[in-house]
Amino acid sequence: MARLTPKHVLEVYLSWKGRIGRGEFWAYGVALNIVWMLVAALLTMAPSPAAEFASLAWYVVLLVFYSGLMVKRGHDRGRPALLSVAVIAIRACIFFAVGMGVGSAWLSVVGVALILYVLVDYAIMPGQKSTNRYGPRASSGALNRNPLVLGAEPEGGPALSSETPKA
Repeated sequence: MARLTPKHVLEVYLSWKGRIGRGEFWAYGVALNIVWMLVAALLTMAPSPAAEFASLAWYVVLLVFYSGLMVKRGHDRGRPALLSVAVIAIRACIFFAVGMGVGSAWLSVVGVALILYVLVDYAIMPGQKSTNRYGPRASSGALNRNPLVLGAEPEGGPALSSETPKA
């Protein structure tokens, strides 16, 4: 599934080059969300101007990490980096607007629509099966090999039966 060498982890979060499959997207996304919640909880324990500044700086760092994750997964789906960055930027603007008390019904609708888009297009749909302009097919993680998940193929191709093909 997801490689955990420090070099690969930094490459996933800080680089826009290459592709990652669904398995890595889920693994690194869940890990990033857990770290986000833990750090946010720690920062809210001691409310002060310094903690507010640290919280803002932490959100900027998160945006950088999410951009690497989303752009790489978007590349696996054949999407340009600009689309992933636009989704992150719009979501961040909504997050900060709601946090500042500017929230309205249409902001909530747009926010939910963006979350659903990312869930379906990035987290559920399989990546392109062959090399695309962003590189070779992402290494298949456990989720990518499941033939029952939206047309994903097991390693080695589409043949699911144990019969040998006739010449």
